[in-house]
Amino acid sequence: MNSIKLIFNDLWKFFASVKLSVILLLSIASSSVIGTFIPQNKPLDDYFHTYGERLFTLFYRLGFFDLYHSRWFTFLLILLTINIIICSIDRFKKNYKIIFPKTPLFPDSLFQKSRAQASFEVESPRNTLMERYEPYIRRRFKFVKCLKEGDSYRIYAEKGRWSRLGVYIIHLSVLLLLFGGLLGGVMGFRAFMMIPEGESRGVAKIMKTGEEISLGFDIRCNDFHVGFYETGQPEEFRSSLTVVEDGKEVLTRSIIVNDPLRYKGLSFYQSSYRPDTPDAEYFKDREISLKFKMKDSGFEYVEKAKIGDAVEAPENTGTFILKDYRSGFLFGGVRDIGPCFIADFVPDQGEAVEIVIPLQHPRFDHMRGGDFIVSVEDFEQRYMTGLQITKDPGVPVVYAGFIIMIAGFIITFFVFHQRIRLDILDEGAHRRIIVFGLSNKHETGMVLNIKNLAEKLERLDQ
Repeated sequence: MNSIKLIFNDLWKFFASVKLSVILLLSIASSSVIGTFIPQNKPLDDYFHTYGERLFTLFYRLGFFDLYHSRWFTFLLILLTINIIICSIDRFKKNYKIIFPKTPLFPDSLFQKSRAQASFEVESPRNTLMERYEPYIRRRFKFVKCLKEGDSYRIYAEKGRWSRLGVYIIHLSVLLLLFGGLLGGVMGFRAFMMIPEGESRGVAKIMKTGEEISLGFDIRCNDFHVGFYETGQPEEFRSSLTVVEDGKEVLTRSIIVNDPLRYKGLSFYQSSYRPDTPDAEYFKDREISLKFKMKDSGFEYVEKAKIGDAVEAPENTGTFILKDYRSGFLFGGVRDIGPCFIADFVPDQGEAVEIVIPLQHPRFDHMRGGDFIVSVEDFEQRYMTGLQITKDPGVPVVYAGFIIMIAGFIITFFVFHQRIRLDILDEGAHRRIIVFGLSNKHETGMVLNIKNLAEKLERLDQ
């Protein structure tokens, strides 16, 4: 039994150590630096290409690619949580009698040593002074006690005793922040989904594992818009989303980066986009509008054709055969010009020529030469919106922690425990008034408070 008690006492001393707090805080801060330099939660292929096989294997085993959810980082947070709890309990036991005394304590020896002292002389009798000073002090202090000791009167008063709880309120807020982070790490997730314009999806992929999860409802992308700078870089992309649950539209909202849609504890962030490239099945049996612009006359003609159809080229220049569709085409074997149609043009005189007609580059055929330029008419580029989905049940806890932390800092730095002692001493025809002050912090401020209090008390007798 004694051995168990000794082990318990050793563990208690270990976790009650301020040195342990410093070590843990430095360890967490150092780990966070790693998480800053190594981008988190990217595809594993990206890390492999960036760091090579050896570093990739080492970093993967250490959990550096998802550092804030790694086991060892979570272990550090749990140790810090235990450390804060035990430190708070250990120190609170010492302060309990000061904060919650049966009778407030006024240590005379400390009053005598205090720098916060002021005195003055008056001529009024002691009883008169007590009648003036006691009500004045009661209006400004929560607890007041009056005593008569021999030929002198003494008044004790205090306020702000509860402000000693400020540091424990801050400790509580830190615990809430840590608990919120642990709760989000254990019960939360981050997932990703791509939705083509006009379509709905109800399944997303966990970013860390690739596992598919059902949302329990569908998200429909009503519309997607992307604006570009003159350099061609995207300026802003916006999605109009509708939540569809049990066949009913529940919520419609437009989102941009950092302005998510939230529903049932899930947040849908605008993350990325990409062109929605139609597949061959999309164009099967679908008429394609082809625009021919004659180089000599400048006239424009529109012909409709399906894949496999042959149509007469304008102005009797030959036969145009739309023979295939490809979702991508390498121009010059290097640059992918995106989805395109492949056609053969058989002139009335000469050999057949293969023509590539990109959907996204209407002037591409201009480089071919020939009698006309052909492009796809009225092709409207559709996009797929990329949504990052997060579930973090710890967010409300973290918000509560920040609010409580602000309150704790206000109490700690702007409110303090003040105790005063006022002595009324007989000195012949005069009465000497001495005011002492004690404060648990901000001693300089207490010196000024006592000086101001003494001046106001002196004016009461004038």
